[in-house]
Amino acid sequence: MRLAFHLFEDNDGELTVSFPAETTKGKRLLEYALSKECTDYISDYLTNIRPEFSQTGETDAVWISEEGQMLTIANIATIFRLRIKEWLGEEHGPHIARKWLRSSASRRSPQAAFETAMVLGHSPMVSLRYYAEATDRQAGRRHAENLSQLRKQTKGMAERLFGEA
Repeated sequence: MRLAFHLFEDNDGELTVSFPAETTKGKRLLEYALSKECTDYISDYLTNIRPEFSQTGETDAVWISEEGQMLTIANIATIFRLRIKEWLGEEHGPHIARKWLRSSASRRSPQAAFETAMVLGHSPMVSLRYYAEATDRQAGRRHAENLSQLRKQTKGMAERLFGEA
């Protein structure tokens, strides 16, 4: 990501992220305003943290290394893998974050699934598929829980009729 090209400030002081269509997997423009909370975090990074790295005046990259060089996709993936392994005890690449976001949103509502699709650059059909899969899993869990409760409630009757299990 580059300052003033992928990340820019609008007239209200909010940050907007923009990826031109030719740079995205789906060949569609991805552009959206960041939330106030996200804007605050990134503004703090840009104002207070990024300038502390050496040579920051030499690059317009948003994310830079401690040496002031642009972080590449490979650098970010390595950092992500190390942090996830440290936090969760198992290694995952950055794509897992997309899966977590997509899955979490799909479990909540169709609207959240569609909004997540916009952020991730998915088509509405992909979102519908994940929402349907999440809904199916939730229904299966509810059914299993109902069966478990019924078994507990009818355990005495079953033992009387069929003997002890």
